[in-house]
Amino acid sequence: MVDQFDTAVTGDLTMLRFYRRLREDELGATAVEYGLIAGLISVVIITSLVAVENAMTGAFNYISSNIDSALN
Repeated sequence: MVDQFDTAVTGDLTMLRFYRRLREDELGATAVEYGLIAGLISVVIITSLVAVENAMTGAFNYISSNIDSALN
């Protein structure tokens, strides 16, 4: 018959093994790093597109006003 003390010790050993395995596992950390890199790349792309959009709007407005003045 297993008493309560043996069950508690066995449970503690199981948790200790689980903790050691979890501490040595680096797959989760790698996934987080890739997620952070992807987020950073997204921020750079969005910032670049906003800057290009402002420049392109100015260029198209200039072309449009010149075409309008040429047609009139």
